[in-house]
Amino acid sequence: MLPGLPSNQYGQTLDEIIISKIKKIPVYSKGKRLLPGQRGIVLPSPIEAIDIAEIGQNTLRTMRSNRFNVRPDAQDLRKSILFWDLVHLPEQYYDTYLLEPDIQFLSECGIIRSFEGPSVEDLGNRFDGGVDFVNKRGHIPIYSQLRMNLFSTLEKEEEGGWAMGRGISSPELNIGERTAGRGLVVELTNMLPVPVGDVNLNDILEFKAKRSDELGNLRFHISAVFRQASEQDIDAMTRGDIIEEFRKSVIDFQKSMNDSGIVTTLVDLVSSLNVAPLITLPLSIKYPEAGIALTTFTAVTGCITVTPFKGLKRRKTSDVFEYVSKYHRDIGWFNG
Repeated sequence: MLPGLPSNQYGQTLDEIIISKIKKIPVYSKGKRLLPGQRGIVLPSPIEAIDIAEIGQNTLRTMRSNRFNVRPDAQDLRKSILFWDLVHLPEQYYDTYLLEPDIQFLSECGIIRSFEGPSVEDLGNRFDGGVDFVNKRGHIPIYSQLRMNLFSTLEKEEEGGWAMGRGISSPELNIGERTAGRGLVVELTNMLPVPVGDVNLNDILEFKAKRSDELGNLRFHISAVFRQASEQDIDAMTRGDIIEEFRKSVIDFQKSMNDSGIVTTLVDLVSSLNVAPLITLPLSIKYPEAGIALTTFTAVTGCITVTPFKGLKRRKTSDVFEYVSKYHRDIGWFNG
């Protein structure tokens, strides 16, 4: 918690007081359910810093505040509908989302899930502190707790089927009690091509339908990379074979996107996953040390980095529960 925030007689800060109340608020998810074997992702909300004018007695000053953009990041949206089966809207501003053409289109296609519950701003004004609290702290504490509530709801309804998305401009989230030895962070650096932010959504859906073999193959080999990361007794030759098959699937996937006329860029995908058995690993492992050459026609090389982390205590299976995306927005890749 930030130093200097007011506290009550029990020593709780304003953040803690409000969050303890929000924990008790039920939230609901509505829309199409996942089919067996399908996976969904909850979109993050981009955060931007804005200046707020604060008027006092004979004074006028400007202060910085964190606010949520009312639109999901265009590239996050396109990457999500490409790699996942269902996409869940962030928790606030749903009425505004309904007015967005992209969201209207995806809703009509049946691949959008939506949030039912109080908005972040409503909660900020409901509890002690009101607008003053929201202006000084932004929406981050309320937003983070609402996402935890939603994640708990999704876990109860479709355990292991959903993960939380996070962009580099979204706050880090505490989405559950953690256990040492039960988690890994696997980073795929300079590896995955994704559509740029202005690609037509219908083109992506048509690509998924027509090139399902290449997409399914890539998803299978991404999962294989995750599995091998948690296996401590795997030999170097087997690990090398898994990585080589993953490399081939990336190249085949990129070629299929080029053939479909979809312009792409790179994303570094950082995945936090649970592992079922307890594991002990060094601080960090990079596969392979020399990097992964994706084609002879580019200097781009990728790598896979595995780092031990605390897993979610509530999950008993090996599943990814959070994805962080870092886009190479100015790097077109393999196009032409």
